[in-house]
Amino acid sequence: MVWGLEIQRELSCFQLNKKEFLPRETWKVEKVKRVDFEQIKGFWDYKPSWQNSITSIDVVLETFTYLVVNLDNTIAGYGIIDDKTGDITQFAVNKENRGKGLASSILAKSGFEYHVGQFEMVLKL
Repeated sequence: MVWGLEIQRELSCFQLNKKEFLPRETWKVEKVKRVDFEQIKGFWDYKPSWQNSITSIDVVLETFTYLVVNLDNTIAGYGIIDDKTGDITQFAVNKENRGKGLASSILAKSGFEYHVGQFEMVLKL
């Protein structure tokens, strides 16, 4: 505990050289203008950190690339990538469709490397 702050969770951050991002065609990956945030929230095992939250993304929607894999006209997996930095802001696959290669298709070329570790901290008042 530092200055009364407690670590709530540890986050690992990965980054891709955006010039090397080439989706693989195992599953059809589509680039869309935005995703239905209400639908994709159900894919999460945990909430994104505040800087990657829906509220933070919604403010600057146009600065991200949105990639989805649709099955039966419904999003089964998605990725949101920061156009400027190449950071993966959000990434998830519907629980029923995990283990089928959807995530690999979205991430495509696996040039993602560990970039930095972060702590999400809480100050209890």
